[in-house]
Amino acid sequence: MRPYDIVSTDSHLEVPPDQWGPYVDAEFRQFVPKVVRLPDGSGDAWEMPGGGLIPLGLQFAITRPGVENRYRYSRPTGISYGPDLAGTGDGHRRLREMDEDGVDADVLFPAVFGTRGVNLPVEVDAAICRGYNDWLSQEYTAADPERLLGLALLPKGGIEEAIAEMRRVAGRPGIYGVVNFPECEPGDDRFFEAALELGVPLCSHGFFPAPRLQWPPTGLDLDLSKATNAAAALKYILSGVFDRLPDLKIFCAETFCGWLPYAYEQMDSWYQTQGLWVNADLQRLPSDYMKRHFRWSFIVDPMAVRLRHAIGIETIMWSTDFPHMNTDWPQSLQSIDEQMGDIPADERRRIVRDNAVELFGLPAAN
Repeated sequence: MRPYDIVSTDSHLEVPPDQWGPYVDAEFRQFVPKVVRLPDGSGDAWEMPGGGLIPLGLQFAITRPGVENRYRYSRPTGISYGPDLAGTGDGHRRLREMDEDGVDADVLFPAVFGTRGVNLPVEVDAAICRGYNDWLSQEYTAADPERLLGLALLPKGGIEEAIAEMRRVAGRPGIYGVVNFPECEPGDDRFFEAALELGVPLCSHGFFPAPRLQWPPTGLDLDLSKATNAAAALKYILSGVFDRLPDLKIFCAETFCGWLPYAYEQMDSWYQTQGLWVNADLQRLPSDYMKRHFRWSFIVDPMAVRLRHAIGIETIMWSTDFPHMNTDWPQSLQSIDEQMGDIPADERRRIVRDNAVELFGLPAAN
């Protein structure tokens, strides 16, 4: 088993869909997105089922850190696939890019635009997910399944379909977790029970699906601007799923973390003084549920590093976001030093390695 020192908990597979499309059953292959040229010829785009175009743009850092006026060259459109576009090659090329950056392992989210704006029939969605997941395990991560930590896509059509695909891929080489987990009715724990049974980490990118719980209650005109991502987390807390399944954890990538102490404070205040505007009877304070059951990641967040103990240092993880424009590739180690150079070595290891090792079941370095 390979030991790790630096683990990015949020990187992306911004590969063209024709890499994984052949793994989709032939009868459903027409629904695989296609790479086309924008009508004005300025760059490439994904043509989605139904004809919508999603241009290539901010999914890529098109110049390297250290280049003067780097972000001036980033733009929402006008990017094209090519041999020099970082993050778009096969698994072997990805390993070379990771080596250049000093990163030992990448948790691999799908392309950020891979499932946007698509409302597919359940059987089509399930077939797309199966093909992507088979490619991810059998081809891409096969270059080194101990460093390329793939996240399998789940169909969004229903709980049973999501459970079936999770069971199918659990334990396969290169599969370390799942994304796109379904919305569940309060009290319906089948999906979460299956994830715990299989030992599969539940991962989401940014805002995440929450139980179909009406919160805040209808008819109340409330300012939730202070809630940020806490609003979705509160739906889990109020649904009672964490009381019923105390081992359940959810990883929310690229939410950044400096906001969490304020959210804890406000949530506890709402609960203690106003009952979170519902007849909530929680076993613990909302902030305690947040610290026990959620994990978060950041790229560059000096405030989170300063507030790491108020947040709960065991809950936060570092990432590169490679190959997106936010990434510090290939100078991630320098970025880590700039953010964490003044904190104790054991605390730095917890943020850049240990929390990821524990969540994804990886072997730790000495």
